[in-house]
Amino acid sequence: MEDTITISKSGTLGNRQIKINSNWCKGSEYFSLKQEESCLTITKHYMEIPDTARKNTKSYFHLPCTYPLGKHDIDLEESSEDELVIYFDWMEISC
Repeated sequence: MEDTITISKSGTLGNRQIKINSNWCKGSEYFSLKQEESCLTITKHYMEIPDTARKNTKSYFHLPCTYPLGKHDIDLEESSEDELVIYFDWMEISC
């Protein structure tokens, strides 16, 4: 399986569906998402689960943002076993 995410329109105006195309999601049900202007960071949680974590048994999330649609590479150098990092071209973002 390739290590990418796919961003598509969500059914809710102003939201995006983020689908993780990686085996990275396996082994955890709780995730936190940190949105920055040009970066999205997704963190897995196991034992200590913050109040802001989302329970998710599937490999996709809905976010209230307008990250660029399409397939984007996961930054494997900055990502780890517990954290995915995805960078976007800042010229394409309108958050």
